[in-house]
Amino acid sequence: MFIERYAISQLTSWKDSPSRKPLILLGARQVGKTALLKHFGKSAFNAVHVFDFEASPLLASVFEKDLDTNRIIRELAFHANQQISIESDLIIFDELQACGRALTSLKYFCEQQPSLALACAGSLLGLALPESSFPVGKVSLLHLSPLTYAEFLGALGQQHLLKEIAAAFSEDRALSIVAHEKLLDLLKLYLFSGGLPEIVATLAPTPELELPMATKIRDLQTDLLSFYAADMAKHCGKVNAMHIERLWRAIPEQLARGLDGSSKKFTFKDAVPGLRSYERLAPPLDWLEKAGLVLKIPLIEHAEIPLRAYAHETIFKLYSFDVGILGAMLQIAPYDLLKEKMGSFKGYLLENFVAQELQAKIPNQIFSWRKKESEIEFLIQRYGTPFPIEVKAGHNLRARSLKIFRSLYTPESYAILSVNNLEHPNRSPFFFPHYLAHKLTEGEH
Repeated sequence: MFIERYAISQLTSWKDSPSRKPLILLGARQVGKTALLKHFGKSAFNAVHVFDFEASPLLASVFEKDLDTNRIIRELAFHANQQISIESDLIIFDELQACGRALTSLKYFCEQQPSLALACAGSLLGLALPESSFPVGKVSLLHLSPLTYAEFLGALGQQHLLKEIAAAFSEDRALSIVAHEKLLDLLKLYLFSGGLPEIVATLAPTPELELPMATKIRDLQTDLLSFYAADMAKHCGKVNAMHIERLWRAIPEQLARGLDGSSKKFTFKDAVPGLRSYERLAPPLDWLEKAGLVLKIPLIEHAEIPLRAYAHETIFKLYSFDVGILGAMLQIAPYDLLKEKMGSFKGYLLENFVAQELQAKIPNQIFSWRKKESEIEFLIQRYGTPFPIEVKAGHNLRARSLKIFRSLYTPESYAILSVNNLEHPNRSPFFFPHYLAHKLTEGEH
């Protein structure tokens, strides 16, 4: 089954742009990049031609002689045994990271074939070529995240809940109690399953997490963990892969330290035995970030515009790219999650969820703030000013850190996310349930 993605609208804008460039769709493996491009191609073009550089290594030879785009298109047509119309078809380069020359060729496709719609998918493109070889300025980039909670609801046939959310914002009112409780229950399900399309598809159309279904989902997630680890070994060599995997699997332990008050940021001590300094751990961390497996959120002490000016590369918080994968790494049982018997990790799962929702809407524009013992989970720019977002695990809305932040910076507005129902969705300050975190990104940034 194909799950409708909001990125379709962005792809449509790319297709209709008079200055269209080759498109690169970025994102971690298994977020649905290729499926999205194929679906879009079938609905928006006369024909779709897919060239997978991992499945067909012979394709690389097409780019070895030179990067003349007319010749390349002719040879690709011979390879596919199909006619290719430059004016009306879509060409997809899949697993582009497997052919560096094909990635380089995008510069020439941009310059020589402005009428051609060429879209590319790749999971490790940031690692495929040195930055000096990347066709900067000659391609359009689009990041695809795991399914957002709203996309998750659509995949499970919960359009009536999406309509209720839209109506609440249109009418500036709370959600119906029944809808709110249902949305909270489905959020628990999302925290377990995460937003990877293959896993969400196993839940549709009946979103019930009985033991057989939970076991199937956890098995799929465990397989994906092994798959990501295999990626590390394949592309990095044995020693580097070991460091990358250990750093990746150390994230939950580091989070536990933060939750018990012993650490307010990601620390490198003991993350990988023998490697303690940022300089030695930076390459493994960079690999994880470029592979899309972690969200690196800068932790700043000064909340002034531009926020990026106060970020330091060695001070940050790390989140998993997918909350379901994080739960699998933590081995959280579905019963414990659904019955909320997770202890302090419930708060971190909700934080990770909010980080995902914000990242999907405003990638690389999210920060955290800390001053002595005070910390704001997320800080974004909204209407040209800092906008703090406090994440509460339960009903209690007391926010000491937010009070201190407001006394220091007097922000025009702020938000508190909790399990409580929506309050006045169009009026500041914003008291939203966690599942509406994405609504905080709407407006100018």
